[in-house]
This record gives sequence, C-alpha cells and structure tokens, in this order.
Amino acid sequence: CAYPRGEPWGHGGRVNSHIALAGGARSLTPPAGTLRSELPRWPFTAMLAFFPLWWVLGFAEMAWIPLAACMVVLMVRRGGIQVPRGFAIWLLFIVLMCASVIGVDTSGRLIGFVYRALLYLAITIVFVYVYNARQTLTLRYVLGVFTLFWLWTVLGGFAGIVAPEFSFRTPLGYVLPQGLQANELIGEMVVRRLTQYNPDSYLALDPRPSAPFLYTNGWGNVFSITLPMVVAYLTVIPRGRRFWLLVLAIPLSLIPAFLTLNRG
Repeated sequence: CAYPRGEPWGHGGRVNSHIALAGGARSLTPPAGTLRSELPRWPFTAMLAFFPLWWVLGFAEMAWIPLAACMVVLMVRRGGIQVPRGFAIWLLFIVLMCASVIGVDTSGRLIGFVYRALLYLAITIVFVYVYNARQTLTLRYVLGVFTLFWLWTVLGGFAGIVAPEFSFRTPLGYVLPQGLQANELIGEMVVRRLTQYNPDSYLALDPRPSAPFLYTNGWGNVFSITLPMVVAYLTVIPRGRRFWLLVLAIPLSLIPAFLTLNRG
C-alpha cells in the first residue's frame, strides 16, 4: 500500500487527494471540492467482531456479502474512492475467476461457484474500503479487530475439544426451502457442528476442531493468517492486562491448533 511520505497509516491529519495520488494511489472518482465525511468503522467491525453471532444464526459464511454491499454504498456516497497502484493485477485475477465458470457442469456446483465468487468480490470491496478509511480504521484498530477474530477462532477450537459431537440447527434452517438445504454446502451451514468428524473415514482420526467455521481447513487458515496480526497488535498496545492476557493466550492456542492436524 502506498501512503504519502511522512504520513504512516493511522497517524497525522486528513490527507488531501492530490497528496494521496502523489503517493501512488489511483482515484476512481474525481476528488470532491468540499470536505468529505470519514467512512465509518461499523461494516468492517460487524464482519469480524460479530462473527460468532452470524455463525449461530446460520449465515456467517454469507454475512460478509451484504456488509460489503453496505461498504460500496458508503464509499459511493462519500466519493473520491482510491485504490493502490497495481490493483489492476487483482482485478485481472477476479476476471479469470469469473471466467472459470465454464468448468461448472451441475446446478449444485453453480450454487457453490456463485457463492465463492461473491466472497471474492466481497473481500475485494473490504480491501478498498479499509484502504479508503485509514482515518477511522487505523492500524491499531484493524489489528485489534483481527485479534478479536483470532480469539473467537481459538475459543471455537477449545469448544470443539470440550464437546466434539455437539451440533445444533440454526435459525437459517427453519426459513430456507428444503430444496436449497439439500445442497451439501448449504446443508452444512444450517446445522452447526463444533468439529469435523467422519466416523466412516479410512483413517481413524479423532474429531478435529472447526468451529466457528465449516471445515477444519478453514479454522487452520484463519488461525495461521491472524496469529501474526495478534503479534503485531502486541507491539502497538501498552503492556497492561490486555497485553499479558494475549501473551498467555498465544501458547494456549496451540492446543486446538495442533489437534486440528491442519497443514496451516
């Protein structure tokens, strides 16, 4: 990410449009002639901090899509949307991803493709939103939200250890048509489990923690990606109670991490 010289993320005052462009950003809309309001934190916070709530309700895997749509509305209303230099490379990947639909051969796989394609678009919007909301979404705040997301992941892993066979039907399962619930991906969304376990597997494996995600691989991916953010967060907060609790939580988190047997 390119920032104006002498203006690190999360510090300093408002950055003028011409200064930001000099730092390498690209503006998608003409700079506004008047002072623009700052983008709010709540869409980004709702995605990660409230993730366990979306998981219990049954649409954690879909909650980011409408929240990303809210981000688009907020950015368009504000104007002056900017992207970093080289962003077109990512957009090229999105185009290639969409073109891969030619490999879909069944309606069930088409549902999965559309769902994952929307997630790719959603995270693209999140990136652009965070890039344009650097005055409100400071480095410390973003790292703090991801640290909370990491804590939810670790707590879900320990829940899978304590109650590996626990499951429940989410409210989503009572409103979706049965025809949609017959899809394997959607069926796993409406019935939540704390672990991924197949008693008929060729390998005799114990239940592997997966909550609050669908699969153990998802748990391992999130854990491995967010753990460095937790370490980074420790470098920007004072050495108080929060600091030492996180220092203690990191080695404890390795217990569910190892029990997932995940490559992440």
